[in-house]
Amino acid sequence: MLPDSIPTVRVTARYLTPDGTPMSGSVEFRPPSLLTHSAADVFVGGPTVARLDDQGRISVVLPATDASGWNPVDWTYQVTEKLAGLGQNRAYQIALPAARPAVDLADTAPADPNTPHYVAVPGPPGPAGEMGPVGPAGPVRSVNGRTTPDITLTAADVSAIAADRAGVAGGVASLGPDGRVPAAQLPRSRARSPRSTGGPAPSPSPPPTSGR
Repeated sequence: MLPDSIPTVRVTARYLTPDGTPMSGSVEFRPPSLLTHSAADVFVGGPTVARLDDQGRISVVLPATDASGWNPVDWTYQVTEKLAGLGQNRAYQIALPAARPAVDLADTAPADPNTPHYVAVPGPPGPAGEMGPVGPAGPVRSVNGRTTPDITLTAADVSAIAADRAGVAGGVASLGPDGRVPAAQLPRSRARSPRSTGGPAPSPSPPPTSGR
């Protein structure tokens, strides 16, 4: 039992499969190393393991992370979900401020599997209907290491050549309708002989005659 001078937060969650079947497993909450609370003269450490009940629910009471007297200060819990059937455990960090005495993990856990170490720091709810300021639009495109809202690509960006250099002397050969380089664009030293192009073979020379 924690001393009454340390504020706590009740953490709840429910895990279901896509068809609504309760999942099984456990959720582990681990603070960093060993905590010291000077006002209560206690050390707090080690994991707290909450096992899912037959409805797939957990409910656990944990010390608030922002209570005065903690050493270190501004710490977070590492949450590790060990659920049957998923194949891989998910781990992430959360803060549990005393201003919210009850928190559901569905409101704090990261939904994007590509950001498993997202730090969720829930704060007290604001006045009903109050909207926060709208931030500026962020970059949405990235090409060749450039990230701006709008990108105009040049020929150099995509290693392209100018149209007037295709199929001309000193430029770059183009392809014909058959996907081959036209004979007119081949170097003269590589031009094919009439025999190689299927033309008539030259007439054989008459045999030499001997004089009498």
